[in-house]
Amino acid sequence: MKKLIFVFILAAFLPLSAHPFWILSAKSKTLSGSHSQVGNDPSIKLMQAVKEFDKKNYTKAYVVCRWIVKKFPDAVEASEALYYMGRAQEELRNPYEAYLSYQRILDSYPNSKRINEVIEREYTIGATLAGKRASQFLGLTKYDFNEHPSIAIFKNLSEKVPGSKYASKAQYQLGMLFISLKRYDEAKETFARLIDKYPDSEWYAPAKYQLAQATAKGFGGTEYDTTAVQDATKRLDEFLSSHPNITSGTVNIRPPGFIMKWCWINIRVRLAPIKPKLL
Repeated sequence: MKKLIFVFILAAFLPLSAHPFWILSAKSKTLSGSHSQVGNDPSIKLMQAVKEFDKKNYTKAYVVCRWIVKKFPDAVEASEALYYMGRAQEELRNPYEAYLSYQRILDSYPNSKRINEVIEREYTIGATLAGKRASQFLGLTKYDFNEHPSIAIFKNLSEKVPGSKYASKAQYQLGMLFISLKRYDEAKETFARLIDKYPDSEWYAPAKYQLAQATAKGFGGTEYDTTAVQDATKRLDEFLSSHPNITSGTVNIRPPGFIMKWCWINIRVRLAPIKPKLL
């Protein structure tokens, strides 16, 4: 009892700024508070995580950041913790898991200072995964049974950040991915959406050509719809007329903005009057 009286008297004489965060625990008869333990402070925890990341202890950094996001989802440190979760997963070679962390920032923390970098990192992850060749067994790949991870990445970028410079890029890459997966109807829809939505984009003209290619490649067997062939030819003519500098021979058109070899798309065009055979 005397100890309790002493504690109350001591608290009464403390400065007002010192004791509002402290309460007396009836069970342990000790002072405690919401942030009395430094280890539970999200800002301190985030600094610890960043230090671990800088020391290349990526698993430790990830675990600490995950704890911050779980315990303090409304804290200002939560979005930064998600960013370092993504960075750690990238370093641990788990690109899709990194994308999931970045996407949570776009969904829940749109005012994060990392938004532009996160969008760029998501696009890079999607392009990297799309550029990897899947191993085949009996002519089949795992993507004949499971959705390709880059599909979700490119769709989210084109739909959720339409004002970003990566939106039309993602839309174009999504169409190219559908072509590589032989999902030609979806490829046509994707390129048509790009043409309609981004008429001023640098990907507008290449998308017109790829729409024609997807239309032509979508034919099956010896019998096909001649209307579709005419449509593909018309779109190819539009593409050629928009590039008057192409006059003869065969040309490789490299879409702008790409510097990585696997991202280059070679469009081989045999010029009029000899047009490409549509098989």
